[in-house]
Amino acid sequence: MSRIATLIMAAGGSTRFGGCKLLAPVNGMPLLRRSINTAQQVTPGHVFTVTGAWHEAIEKARIEESWEPSSFIYHHGWAQGLGSSIAAGVRYLVSIQAGYDAILVMLADQIDLTPANLAALTSQAAPRAMLCAAYGESCRGVPALFGSAHFDTLMRLNGDSGARQLLRSAPSAVVAVLMPSAAVDIDTPDALAAWHQAAIQSHSHDSCLTESGNGLDSTTPLSASFHHCSHKESYHHD
Repeated sequence: MSRIATLIMAAGGSTRFGGCKLLAPVNGMPLLRRSINTAQQVTPGHVFTVTGAWHEAIEKARIEESWEPSSFIYHHGWAQGLGSSIAAGVRYLVSIQAGYDAILVMLADQIDLTPANLAALTSQAAPRAMLCAAYGESCRGVPALFGSAHFDTLMRLNGDSGARQLLRSAPSAVVAVLMPSAAVDIDTPDALAAWHQAAIQSHSHDSCLTESGNGLDSTTPLSASFHHCSHKESYHHD
């Protein structure tokens, strides 16, 4: 069985949110903690979070609220962009010599991701594997899984393009997994409010269908009704 680590990117400044969106409550739980919990169900004991701008606030909340285990990696150069933060996280994972066969990269604010989504990527892990989420006709991005053969390249990333350059360098080698839920991320308070409203409406709709004997599969992502394909291709660092 492949040994896989999950790297959650949580280093950005949340400039459009006007505060630390990673600690914004989502169904009674901070957004980042929600993402950590999701990842722990797929790579238990091997979840790492790259922090930056809001490291102290996140660390304080983690201790006070007794979050589930996740090793925090503080990247002092977080302002250099998502690529730099990914590189810092991968360098750390390589430095601890844990023998990982693959690394799964996801954004902390991808609010609709489920364990099943992540497992669809990790189940195909291999040393030379490159897999990513596909959401829409031309949108591909994180979460993405990279086999150990690509670690050196990941450690050389920089700027704000994230792993885009690597995924685009050999498109024929990349396996795209259909994942509409990956299109949803939270950049502003309005986006979070809209997500909450969609969740309420979805719950009400599902309850009505259940009462009529036509309930939906509980694994159906909320993003089926709250979907966007961002020009940023979900590689942004905010």
